Amino acid sequence: MSQPALLTLSRTASVVGGLLWACLAPVFVYADSALDKPGTAGFALAVSSMWLVGVVSLVLLLLGLDQFGR
Repeated sequence: MSQPALLTLSRTASVVGGLLWACLAPVFVYADSALDKPGTAGFALAVSSMWLVGVVSLVLLLLGLDQFGR
């Protein structure tokens, strides 16, 4: 991949990761009530959304920062 395309991709990853990270607190507050009922669709949605903002956001931010450091 060419250098400008890689830089654009890393910037996009950083922005998306930052937006997901900004959603962390509201997702954890609102998803907390659904965690009381395991085995339901609400529980699965709560766990997946918490995982998305908790893990994927950090991975995207780190990928973006890695490319800025090169």
